[in-house]
Amino acid sequence: MSKTFHRLLIACLMVMWVGAELQAQAPETSCRPLMGWLKSKRQKAKEEAEKQPQVTKSKEEQAYDDLVSEAKIDSGLVVAIQKEGDLYFEVPDSLFGRPLLFTSRISRTSDPSSAVAGQMMITPFIARLEARGQDKVLLKMVPTHGYVDEEDPIKASFDRNFVPPIARTFEVKARTEQSRVINVTSLFLDGDPLFESNDPFALPKGGPVSGGSYIVGARSFERNVEVKSVAAYASDSYFTTLEIHRSMVLLPDRPMRSRRADSRVGYFSSARSHYSSDKDRIEQYEIIHRWRLEPSDSAAYARGEVVDPVEPITFYVDSAFPPKWRQAVLDGICDWEQAFRAAGFSNAIRARMYPTREEMPDFDPDDLRFSCVKYATSQVANAMGPSYVDPRSGEILCADVIWYHNVTSLLYYWRLVQTGAVDPRVRADKLPDDLMSEAMRYVAVHEVGHTLGLEHNMGASSAYTVEQLRDPAFTQKYGTTPSIMDYARFNYVAQTGDPERGVRLVPPLLGPYDIHAIEWGYRCYPADRETSALRALIERHSGDRRYAYGPQQIVTVDPTAQTEDLSDDPVAANTLGVKNLKYIAGHFEAWLAKPGEPSDDLREVYDAIIEQMLRYVRHVTPIVGGRVYHDERQGDGRMPLTYIPKSRQVEALRWTFAQLRGLDEWLFTPYLAQRFDRSDSYDPYKGEPYFFSLVLNDLTAGYRLQGIIDGSEAPKGGSGYTVEQYLSDYVDELLREGAGGGALSRSEQCLQRTAIEMLMGYAESSVHFGGERNLSEAQAWANSLPGASDLCGEVAAARLNMLTPSVKTEEIAPYVRVALSKIRRAYRLRATQTTDAVTRAYYDGWEVALARLLDKN
Repeated sequence: MSKTFHRLLIACLMVMWVGAELQAQAPETSCRPLMGWLKSKRQKAKEEAEKQPQVTKSKEEQAYDDLVSEAKIDSGLVVAIQKEGDLYFEVPDSLFGRPLLFTSRISRTSDPSSAVAGQMMITPFIARLEARGQDKVLLKMVPTHGYVDEEDPIKASFDRNFVPPIARTFEVKARTEQSRVINVTSLFLDGDPLFESNDPFALPKGGPVSGGSYIVGARSFERNVEVKSVAAYASDSYFTTLEIHRSMVLLPDRPMRSRRADSRVGYFSSARSHYSSDKDRIEQYEIIHRWRLEPSDSAAYARGEVVDPVEPITFYVDSAFPPKWRQAVLDGICDWEQAFRAAGFSNAIRARMYPTREEMPDFDPDDLRFSCVKYATSQVANAMGPSYVDPRSGEILCADVIWYHNVTSLLYYWRLVQTGAVDPRVRADKLPDDLMSEAMRYVAVHEVGHTLGLEHNMGASSAYTVEQLRDPAFTQKYGTTPSIMDYARFNYVAQTGDPERGVRLVPPLLGPYDIHAIEWGYRCYPADRETSALRALIERHSGDRRYAYGPQQIVTVDPTAQTEDLSDDPVAANTLGVKNLKYIAGHFEAWLAKPGEPSDDLREVYDAIIEQMLRYVRHVTPIVGGRVYHDERQGDGRMPLTYIPKSRQVEALRWTFAQLRGLDEWLFTPYLAQRFDRSDSYDPYKGEPYFFSLVLNDLTAGYRLQGIIDGSEAPKGGSGYTVEQYLSDYVDELLREGAGGGALSRSEQCLQRTAIEMLMGYAESSVHFGGERNLSEAQAWANSLPGASDLCGEVAAARLNMLTPSVKTEEIAPYVRVALSKIRRAYRLRATQTTDAVTRAYYDGWEVALARLLDKN
């Protein structure tokens, strides 16, 4: 050993000996032994703490400590506490009584055929939390439909009769000096009726799987709480699992000043009832849905300058979008900047791609703080734009565009069957990227328009004439419609050579109506002159059809506000459309043939041609018994309702029968029936018989006949066309073929047989509303057509004429019997004239059937 080591060892032994001697000699009151100095700091601290007097925790404090121990905690509007599968909210006392918006939507799904990620599940509702004593918290629903002014004497009565109802109660699990902790697991798990889906087409199949519902996670931010849960369902061997995202959002302390709706400008809206002792009736009105755009420089804005808003509208575009389409979507969002400038705002709307985690750590497309354009990989051919609104003011808090992947097929078929006759670029099994991007941008502008609050304007396209739609200068400036919120698709009026002359084939990015509507909805005015200023803005364009608004109809009775039509003359426009479609039907196989490949793609194109033909014909049938709505104001000298003149109705009747005749020569030819045979599948809807039934139902449906009756009796703006005259003209058109004993083709027999059977329905049934029993069946296919449900799915935007009056059987039956008797007489005569055995058998068979009906006592 080294000398140094020996010295250290001897020193340590001496220290230990001295310490032992001192300890042996020292009394009990002496200082701690030397070894105590070598104890760890942790041990010393423990010993010191033990010497301190112990503080006993309250039951509430202990319960809180036990609850948060080893729990996952996130603080914000509330403290979200996740522990052992349960979710607790620590609610600060300051939150009680404040308005909260609750929402629910799908964030992930195993079955996109029923519903897709991002889809709204419920109509958002407003509620508030209230403490009841020390042990309970109540969730109360907040009524928003009716209100009374605070200073009105009837306020006390209103408060007694509109008490916010209790929807849920929660036991307080723990307390602090300034908060209460409640278990909200059951509220945010699937199965709570408050969050049950109100969309019958998006309900999960089957019942819940036991134990298959659980909380995934919760995040709490300054003004909102975001909760994700999983719900599982099963039906026999079919299973569905959803991840559901629910939000609880603190509404603004200062509600945005609401703006009353005007039926001459199309905005989504919420109903209000104002109870007042100053008026002799309850004031019923609606407030529009719009974003809170406030000028950053009020003085400059008041001088008429264009200024930035305090908070712009920002949309985030899903990074799942294929790169080749991203710019089209971004551009479609920003195209609305032009309209906002007319309202006095610059940089009012922005578009960004989804940020990375590094760029924005808290970004979540399901978080209500972010408005997004979400890409949904689904077979659904559609897109839609739902929004989340503060029910108190109509303020849009968040909005999404749900973009279904298969919308590309919709755009492809539209472009092909509407412009394929005049544009060689679309005669392929895939649109060129630049044309698809052009169409995608159109969809983006339309859907973002919905998220800004705008309804459909189906009357817009009727502002333009057929001549204007074939004018290069006009179409380059205005496109096909004054509003992107219309369903004006591509320019099917254009003829061969028109594109080469410069005729535009696509809708505009924005039309005059769109810019006008945004200015009306978003321009800020002082409260004392807002009403007069908004009225003046509308009246400034009075009489100009480009600024008119025509709501979407559930049942089409106003031919000036139809879906997917063009021009103010359906007969002229669709004559040109049919001409183009015949060319496409005769050439699509040659354009798209791929030798050696299955024919499924060709069949889908053929089906799209049939569907387009049905649209053309059904753009004309609403002229029969048609009426035109006008949002009249007292003193303007106009009736709110006028009827289509007799001459136009007769023209539409004749045109329709002319289109139905000859379909077997180009649309339902024996070759096409054999080429795309359907005998091995139940799919009758694309065949000639059902096509006839759909169109003829339109001509004889009860609401059409009622429209004719009403129009003949209207004292001002009537049609001058009686139902007796109409049914006589209908029979004349029906019997046009076969006069003089000519042979009837199988197609003609089918057409006449279908028409007679529909007429017999009025005479045979005592509780039949004239065509309505056929209507429901016919609508099933019509509503399933691509685009029939819209590029947005906003049913609430429709003119609520689903219950349009229909003629009563007892009123129409005598006239129908006269019409059937006329047919019977004609058939009797023709049976003696014809030399065709098949035709004679057809007539003889109807003699038996009509005799059985008409000869009854």
